[in-house]
Amino acid sequence: MHRVPLLMAAVFMTFACSPDKGFGESREVEAEDYGSDWPLTVESAILSCSPEGDLFVQINGRAFGLNTATVEDADPGFRRVWAANPGNGGERMDLVPLIEDARELCE
Repeated sequence: MHRVPLLMAAVFMTFACSPDKGFGESREVEAEDYGSDWPLTVESAILSCSPEGDLFVQINGRAFGLNTATVEDADPGFRRVWAANPGNGGERMDLVPLIEDARELCE
């Protein structure tokens, strides 16, 4: 009798830990795919497009919106992984390559 609740809890935990977090279409991308245009300080991320057309980048299990990706509007957690632009002191790397690839998932 006690096994059923444990089994159900395990199933729910599996869904809660799934990489796409229910955001619709998703695709893993890696730094090597983008070369010097890679705008993050982590080696990989998951791009997603929600059924409503919202764009997300998921890093270490946490999703961040790409639709309003300005430094001022960015989540503090995202700013920690958004790479500084080495050729333009103080500015961040351009997110357009990630945004374009995430947008393709909406089509």
